[in-house]
Amino acid sequence: MEDITDLRNLKQWVCWDRRTGRKLPINPQGGAASSTDPTTWGTYDEAVECMNLSGYDGIGFVFREGDGLAGIDLDDCILGDGSYTPIAEEMLERLETYAEVSPSGTGIKFIGTCPFDRKGITKEKIEVYTARRFFTITGNVINYTQLGDISEVVQEYCSEGLKQKCDTPIDWDNEEVSESILGDARAYLETMNPSISGHNGHNALFKACCRMLIDFKLPPKVAYDLIMDVFNPKCDPPWGDDDVIRKIGEVLRKEDIKKHKDYGRMEMPEASVDDIEMSTLNANLIATSQVSKIPDNLLKLPQGSGMAEFAEYIESQSSRSNRALAVTGAISWYSACLGRGVMDESGTKTNLYTVVLAPSSGGKQAPQDCIRAVFDRSSNPNKVAGKVTSDAAIGSLLSDTPSLLCLWDEYGLFLQKAKGGVMATINDTLLDLWGAANSRYRLKAYADKERDIIINQPCFSFSGYSTADHFWSALTRMQLRDGFAGRIMVVDTGKRGERKNRKFMYPPQRLVDRTNFWINRFTTFGSTIGIEDNPDAEIIPVSAEAERAYDELWDVVEGYTTDEEQAIWGRAPEKARKLALMRALDRSPDSWKVTEADARWGIDWAIHTSEYVLTEGRKRLGIGGSFEAVKMEVFSIIKDAKGTIGKTALLKQIGCDNKLYQSVIGTLVESGRLEEKIIDRKKVLFLNA
Repeated sequence: MEDITDLRNLKQWVCWDRRTGRKLPINPQGGAASSTDPTTWGTYDEAVECMNLSGYDGIGFVFREGDGLAGIDLDDCILGDGSYTPIAEEMLERLETYAEVSPSGTGIKFIGTCPFDRKGITKEKIEVYTARRFFTITGNVINYTQLGDISEVVQEYCSEGLKQKCDTPIDWDNEEVSESILGDARAYLETMNPSISGHNGHNALFKACCRMLIDFKLPPKVAYDLIMDVFNPKCDPPWGDDDVIRKIGEVLRKEDIKKHKDYGRMEMPEASVDDIEMSTLNANLIATSQVSKIPDNLLKLPQGSGMAEFAEYIESQSSRSNRALAVTGAISWYSACLGRGVMDESGTKTNLYTVVLAPSSGGKQAPQDCIRAVFDRSSNPNKVAGKVTSDAAIGSLLSDTPSLLCLWDEYGLFLQKAKGGVMATINDTLLDLWGAANSRYRLKAYADKERDIIINQPCFSFSGYSTADHFWSALTRMQLRDGFAGRIMVVDTGKRGERKNRKFMYPPQRLVDRTNFWINRFTTFGSTIGIEDNPDAEIIPVSAEAERAYDELWDVVEGYTTDEEQAIWGRAPEKARKLALMRALDRSPDSWKVTEADARWGIDWAIHTSEYVLTEGRKRLGIGGSFEAVKMEVFSIIKDAKGTIGKTALLKQIGCDNKLYQSVIGTLVESGRLEEKIIDRKKVLFLNA
């Protein structure tokens, strides 16, 4: 390789993001990247496309063993007047190789050739690496584009050879971990005090390893990557790869188990918090990490029911085992079957918005293929459509088929591409259609009224499929508050299931017959009162026990007070009723009544998905690294809390870097905008008028 552009031919590119306050590597295919795992890297074009689609801060290049490349990073070497520090001037004169300005505008990065690998070093404001690190790439060239030989400088700073992983018997398979647990572990590492040379530093690193391997139960490879990416950069000096690997080995070895008792409790920031609050916080941390796991009872469908048979059909046609994907696919199918022909006594119909999250190559295609296959053989194949790209497209489809299901593959990527006016218009239409199932819906009003699109009682459903990273990176914090996210039943189906052999089969005729039953029943029912295309729905009774269960759910909903919480939880009763109605109608006609069991199933789904959206949304859609943005968010949350809130509770809601949070709160307290008091040994913040 002779020129910087030659690096584009290597599959060693990642994206990077600093919403947590640090530059974190991102896999261009979705999920976190690791500087030691080539399977999480991509091509240059993939990284650029992912950056543009997802709004990440930039792209980066990963140095790997044996690639013949090295990097030198100088921090804070460009002064305010544009001049260079002495070390920067020396390096620029000495190294005839590619150099560029870092993203901060105050640093310089050099990339060149080096025929050997050396253990990386971080010393004062200079870093030198030949492997196991990534460099952000800005393209803001200082001089040269060719890759010159920088091995002399590498040798000068890094005399020690790059060590291989230690002999400790460690299973380094890169097992998958849910995004929720991974996020909680990352967030926890951010709160841990770094190891400082001369201040029991080895103990601090050992403690970090214990937390990741024992408390969060991470696989060794995942724990290693997190410690290197999150904990190690804070340490003074940072640990070498072999040091961290050795500590992981110590935690895993049986003879060191006795040491674990010294780290049996996870500390949280703020030493003044008492034991009771500490226990509560630890319980909340553990509960949060489990919020994406779907309770087993939600995945159990009544034996012999249509949805149960449809789920079995999906499982038979999927190359991956994933019960959650099968059940959510069955729910989408039945939602489309019932359409606008039925409603419960409250007027709720079965139009349902679902977003199903699963890893890449995780089996997302099977539910979509099975739904299409059944409807293609039904008497109305037009009840299922593909993704829509505008509000006009939605109106055109509904004009032809007022009861419609749209299957939206790669929904997260669609959201990313359609950010701005197009997506805002589609979202507004989806918000309106949710509540228009019992009215005449006018899509747009034109001066020429003949152009108006009017649909009588539309029943529009959609089922979007996406990876979790693509979906959450496309969503905004505002969409947690405007009701859009509250209307969606977001289901995280977990990690990629085991691969299995499958044999293609056409849809069972019973499923086609059941689909036709509902299509024909609606037509027959509408014609009974002699009005063509009469959309009046058949009303299904609801038992008194079921209504009491719905009342209990409303008590839960009304316990949430902030605008964000209300936007998410306010739609939970409607989703519960839709799902319960579907379950009730999945029996023989003589037992069409929403029972308490039906209601409880729907309620449990509504609670699970509401908790997941609120918790994951707050974590994923943190407000980032802007001091002013955090300050405004602090005021907003405290006002929602009627002027007072616990300091720790506020941090959990605000979703930003802890250091930035403490800086904002400290400034507001010093200026008198906030007042901090200790009440029952807890720090509480009060908003001053």
